Amino acid sequence: MVRLYGLDGDDWPASYFTDSYISQLLEVMGVMDLPRLVIGRQTPALGIWARTRRAQALHHGRIQGGIETVTGVPRTLLDILARDDNALVERDLWQWQGEDNGELLQAHLWDAWRLAGILLVRRQRRQCRLSDASVRDDDDGERCAPSSKHLLWRLVAALEAVRFGLQQVENKHLLVANGTFFPFVIAGTESALLREEPTWLVPLERIREVSPRINPAQNVRTACEILGQAWAELESAVDEVYDLERAIMAWGGELAMF
Repeated sequence: MVRLYGLDGDDWPASYFTDSYISQLLEVMGVMDLPRLVIGRQTPALGIWARTRRAQALHHGRIQGGIETVTGVPRTLLDILARDDNALVERDLWQWQGEDNGELLQAHLWDAWRLAGILLVRRQRRQCRLSDASVRDDDDGERCAPSSKHLLWRLVAALEAVRFGLQQVENKHLLVANGTFFPFVIAGTESALLREEPTWLVPLERIREVSPRINPAQNVRTACEILGQAWAELESAVDEVYDLERAIMAWGGELAMF
């Protein structure tokens, strides 16, 4: 599709953004292409989200806000997750102000994404240091936000608030449940912190039980099965963070967290 529609450059026709269907399709492709939302990714990312946003700004004369439909989170939050520099991504996620308009329950979901993103980029920075001794650690990102334990505590609390809120009749119209998949997976792989605070597994287990019923897609079922097995072996595990990527690659595929 990138080749067919000439999306490998930045010279996109204005008609892509006057047609709401095409514009939404480009955003959907951009989300699917975001490296941080795919575990065990084997194919290179094409930068579709960043290109889409640049073209939107060019043709609309401004950066569009609002909510992206696949993830249920603001476009400006996805803009940060699409960047490469982990230290700057952590800083910007922590400082992100959110959207002015939204339901109360959506605010909890957006906090969950923001906190999960910080935990994820910290993990990626640790992995870079372990795989390449020449990579220096930039502590600026670590200093801009609280400890990972504090972030995980707040992340679990936000996920529990979303789960409880979705049981309320007044929130039945909100398409929020599917958006919990990414932060849920990130929270569920923080092995060392979950061993230290096993009570945090209780709300995560509630989400794991209902997720396949809410969304029976293969990626959701696979993630829930793997995390359930990992949690059962949590006490005997030694990993700081459960290596879900290695498990997914051994399973023979890629895991989309959307």
